Amino acid sequence: MHHDRHSQLPDSVKHTLVRMNQELTCPICMYLFTDCTYTPCGHAFCHACITRSVSVKARCPLCKVNVSKRALLPAGTVNAVVAEFRKLREKYEAKSGFILSQIPYQVYPMEPNDTEDTRTFSEPTPDTDINAPPSQPDTNQCSSDDCPLQPVLSTQDQVNSEPQPPDISIPDPPLQVSIDDATTQSCSSTIPRFTPASLPVATAQSDSTPSCSLSLRDDPPSRYIIHPANFLNETTRKCLDQMAENGILQLTNKSSSDVSHYVFPKDCTKENITTCYLFALVLRKPLVSEEWIIKSFAANGLVDVEPYKLTSIAGIQGGPQRSRTSFLRGEQPLFASTRVHAHTSIPETHRQELVQLLLAGGGKVITSEEKVTPGTIVLCHGKRSLGTRWHTLEQRLGCSPIHFGWLIESILAYQLKNPQDFSLCA
Repeated sequence: MHHDRHSQLPDSVKHTLVRMNQELTCPICMYLFTDCTYTPCGHAFCHACITRSVSVKARCPLCKVNVSKRALLPAGTVNAVVAEFRKLREKYEAKSGFILSQIPYQVYPMEPNDTEDTRTFSEPTPDTDINAPPSQPDTNQCSSDDCPLQPVLSTQDQVNSEPQPPDISIPDPPLQVSIDDATTQSCSSTIPRFTPASLPVATAQSDSTPSCSLSLRDDPPSRYIIHPANFLNETTRKCLDQMAENGILQLTNKSSSDVSHYVFPKDCTKENITTCYLFALVLRKPLVSEEWIIKSFAANGLVDVEPYKLTSIAGIQGGPQRSRTSFLRGEQPLFASTRVHAHTSIPETHRQELVQLLLAGGGKVITSEEKVTPGTIVLCHGKRSLGTRWHTLEQRLGCSPIHFGWLIESILAYQLKNPQDFSLCA
């Protein structure tokens, strides 16, 4: 969205609505967004407006960065926000007589350091509960030896500051899960296993979702920005470095919507499944085998990627294909209609990573227990044998505590699992 330059305005309903009206107004037609679409440089327009604009001159109307039609990206969550704001605006204007749409629209120049090389684009996420006070620390937090995920982020900016598209710097650590009910075990570099009888076990369900159409193909991106996963062999990494040096592609270790492809080992095992893989799925990016890089290097140029797309990793079927097909069909992100509260039983640094996954998948994060409402999924970390503790929490919040594995299992399959299958209450 546009940069926030309105902090000097008084904090009132009127000025909040004025600011929202400007944020949700297309700078070309001066009306609220219709079928909101983003340019790779991060500016938002009506789809029809920006399509006509780049047909005449292939540049962003605001910052003049080169843009092609194929590089335009849909922003489905913004359209939902616009629809709700339109209703709110009409009610406010009818009641107050103050016509928000008559406020002059302000177009601001780029920041001095806001260049094509430093900007990232991510689809905006639903509002995060930013004004809520932080929850009180839980005295029964797990120790660092049985934390659910490896530390990735060191701050909570995505939760405690004004909501922004997640710009996630991921050093690609292994996923770490410990769910043994008898003994604390560090299961580094593994996906969660919900097999002990004392833990919530997701009931086996047949995949009723129709198989994804293989006829859906990606248009070539305007720029190939490759995120290589860990565990790639040395030959592949040398090929990537040489191709980047030759200007064929760009490399990044930052997960964001700028990434065009994630590259994984040819023979991927469960040890290769890291947080990088989870972000690739929630961001709905193509996951490809490193063979694509080897073949492209031999051809001195990028070959057709379709034969090298991964439909499964380490025996986990369907996730990559469902994820990408969802994007190509213009469907809502995985967690678009989900409200989640990450409980303090999950250590802070790991809560932050779960929050980033939720935001990247379009979810709404509730940071305060006081604002948890029925239907909110309360993610926790612990053992089901702590029944009294979980029942007390359930009575206080009015929601059943759910093991955080629900989130990871849903991402791996790119299908929302039944939260009650992961309930920590007996």
